[in-house]
Parts: sequence; structure tokens; C-alpha cells
Amino acid sequence: MEIDYLNLSSISIRAIKFWWLLVFASILGALFGLIVNRLLVKPIYSANSTISITINFYEMGHLTQYEQDQFFSHLLTFLRSDPVVTSTINSINQPAFGFEQFRDACFLERQMSVISFRCQAQDSKQASLFSRQWKQQGYKYLLEALGHAQKYVQLSEINEQIETCVQRSALGLNSPYLCEMDHFNKPGIIQELNHEKELSFGIFPGFSLIDGMNAVAPDRPIRNQTNLMVLFGAIVGFLSALILIQTKRL
Repeated sequence: MEIDYLNLSSISIRAIKFWWLLVFASILGALFGLIVNRLLVKPIYSANSTISITINFYEMGHLTQYEQDQFFSHLLTFLRSDPVVTSTINSINQPAFGFEQFRDACFLERQMSVISFRCQAQDSKQASLFSRQWKQQGYKYLLEALGHAQKYVQLSEINEQIETCVQRSALGLNSPYLCEMDHFNKPGIIQELNHEKELSFGIFPGFSLIDGMNAVAPDRPIRNQTNLMVLFGAIVGFLSALILIQTKRL
């Protein structure tokens, strides 16, 4: 233990004496890591488009935070669904761009009531194109699903009126004729009701959509693992200088 203490003490003394060499080697190693990152890691451009979704609490009533999170989670799942992604890929119209490439390049993010469509590519124009098209197709599909959801609610109200009419007629409190009107066609209402429910994709009314920001071609690229490689280079430089100080007995 005494020998170990003496060795550590000797290393500390020599490290303090040649602190300038350790700092220089660390800076040199960090610069080397940065250069390697610039040469080996391809730059990636990230573009972002947004839409805003506002919940109408007057119409939907009080929602807990969990229920709000569930609602937005369903919207995000819908925007990642095959119909939306397929429509986005077709609108991009690039032969080499398919489902796998889209899943690797594009991501959804939620920040409060804003949904961000973020896409990455090695070309800045492609990144903005992917993000912008995904947002436009997602916005279009959400509007369509919302329209079908509103129609479903209207048909549900009509169906409830039919049920009430039939029940009252059975009790003799109302005329059966009112339940046989054309706009109270029970089989037709049920069929249309199921159709609108299917096209709404489980989305219910009670929120509004606001078209947000369209992505523009980013100016600055992103290089992954830059900080990690710089830090690793600095550590290697520091350790190399420390070993040199001890082995060469400077």
C-alpha cells in the first residue's frame, strides 16, 4: 500500500509539473477527433414541419392528462399509419424511396399541442421535401377523418332518435308513421353509420386543426456523435501524454 501511495504521489507531482503537456495533448486529441468526425461521418440535414391541434374542452368535456395523452398518442399512430405513409411516399415520387427509407428518415414529435414532422437526409432539399410532404398528407388525412367522425356523431344522434321513436311507438305514446320516414331509414342509417365509423379511423370530433409551419431547406448539417468523438480524442490525448511523462521520465 505504501508503494502504491508513493507511485500515485509521483504521478501526481509529474502531472502537475507537465500540466501544459497534458492540456496540449488533450486539445490535440480533441481536434483529431473532430477532424475524424468531419471526414468519416456524413453530414445529415434535419427539416421540421408542424401542425397545431387544439382540444375543444367545451365540446369534449373535462379530460384528464392521461386522456389527453391517449388522444394525442392515437393521432400520432394515425399519422404513422400505412395510408398516410403510402400517400406521402407517392407524393415524393422518388423510385429509391420506400417504406424502410421513410421509417429511418422521418419521425414524429409532440410538444404540447404541436405535432412536428421531422425528417433527415444527406441533402437539405430532400429533408425539407420529405417533412413538408408528410405534413401535408397527414394534415389532409386528419381533416378527412375528422369530417367522417363528425358525420358519424350526426348519424348516431339520428339513430338515437329512431330508437326513441320506436320505443315510444311500442308503448303507444307516438305514431309509428314518424319512424318510417325516409330520413329515418333504420337499415340505411346503420349501414352509413358503420361506414363513417370505419373512415374516421377511431378519431372523434372535439378538436380543431391549424396548419402550421412548412419545412424549409436547412442551412447547417448535423453530424452524429461529434461530441462523443471529440471527448474520446481528448481523453486519448490526455492518457497518451500521461504515459509519455511517466515512461520517458521527462
